[in-house]
Amino acid sequence: MSGQQQRIETAQDEARTAAAAGRCPRCGAKVRRNLAIAGWIQCEQYGAPAFRKDESRSACSWQGFTR
Repeated sequence: MSGQQQRIETAQDEARTAAAAGRCPRCGAKVRRNLAIAGWIQCEQYGAPAFRKDESRSACSWQGFTR
C-alpha cells in the first residue's frame, strides 16, 4: 500500500470514529454532517463565527470524510 493510500485510510478511520462518537477528535465539540457531499463531517466549530455552533468559542478546522 502506498503512503498516500495509508494516509487516506487513516483519515477516514479518524472520521468514522468521530462520527460514531459524535465528537471532534481535535477540540471535543460535536460533529455535524455537511450535506454538500456524502460522507463529509465537520466540527460544529468549523468556519466563520456566524457558522459555528458557539461564536464565543474558538474555531476548529477539523473536517473529514467517512468514505
